[in-house]
Amino acid sequence: GDTVEECCAMTCQMWNCSDPDNYAIPDAKLNKIGRREEECCEPICRSHTCEDGWLKDVTRDALFKPSNKQCCHQLCGSYICPDKWAKDTSRADLVVVDHTTCCQPTCELHECGKDYVKDESKAKKVDSTDEGCCAKTCA
Repeated sequence: GDTVEECCAMTCQMWNCSDPDNYAIPDAKLNKIGRREEECCEPICRSHTCEDGWLKDVTRDALFKPSNKQCCHQLCGSYICPDKWAKDTSRADLVVVDHTTCCQPTCELHECGKDYVKDESKAKKVDSTDEGCCAKTCA
């Protein structure tokens, strides 16, 4: 062939994605051969809609492989607390930093002090005091 198109392999860096607001070409593909836009352009976070319980993180808009975890902040309302912790429903709209952002300790985590013993009937109660979690001994 006499033209560039006929004799040269087209690499992805030569493409312009038709929807640049929602698609881009990853650096790893720039020098790969790409005959069609679909071979080069990939969705980015800007194109992702976060599910309920997640909040869009616009600082991640240019990242590839869109998902809730990649593109959004999880909110406490969708967070699952670890064992021995209970969800604090008053914090449902807060962004998860760690489990202490969304959850409160239950009596299962409390170590009873002197003159108190663990009261198993209060194990799931949200509290961290001897009076709230333990039974007073006669000693």
